[in-house]
Amino acid sequence: MPYSDLQNSVQRAGFTITNYSDQRAYFGCWSLTVEGHGRTYLIVNEGRDGWLMFYRADAAGTMTELDKKESAWMDDADKATQCLIWLSDCRPAPQPHKVRSYYVIAEKDLVPRQPHSSDWPKLIGYCYDDAYFLFFEGKGHGLAGTAVPAREAKKSEWLAIFTALDMEWFLDFLETAQFTSEEAFVLTLSAKIGSLSIRRY
Repeated sequence: MPYSDLQNSVQRAGFTITNYSDQRAYFGCWSLTVEGHGRTYLIVNEGRDGWLMFYRADAAGTMTELDKKESAWMDDADKATQCLIWLSDCRPAPQPHKVRSYYVIAEKDLVPRQPHSSDWPKLIGYCYDDAYFLFFEGKGHGLAGTAVPAREAKKSEWLAIFTALDMEWFLDFLETAQFTSEEAFVLTLSAKIGSLSIRRY
């Protein structure tokens, strides 16, 4: 296995080591194959007085050289850092945050113990189109919001918020009611809890 700094760099970039070879370790030669984000890359250190080379594996087993650095001046930490830079640049760009419209199904302005607390629930919203929940907690500088897929809403951290706002029934309501449209969902829910406001997040 490669030395720890190199392993850590690969993991930090979100890749997995699939092969490591140091058959000429005495001369400082090694090669490292990594996979992640739908791609395979090869990093080759040609020796103490050689080059650190970076390749991308393409179709039919071909390799495309992406970059290389003279490695004579590098120690192990420098090589690990260079690998982290290369691999981090190969990660896909993060997806932009999607703004959704949520029906506010519960909201309580509970009294916090501290002026800027985040320890108490405030709002639960539900997006019918994407089946997402919105949770807002806290007040002032302690206010925080999180969007969670409905399939994850039964985790203990979110169930605690449903319980605090007396909305545990809503999860069963979603599972048992067979809505044919968003309009039917809104009409049925409004009949139970009153008019609905919308929060975009």
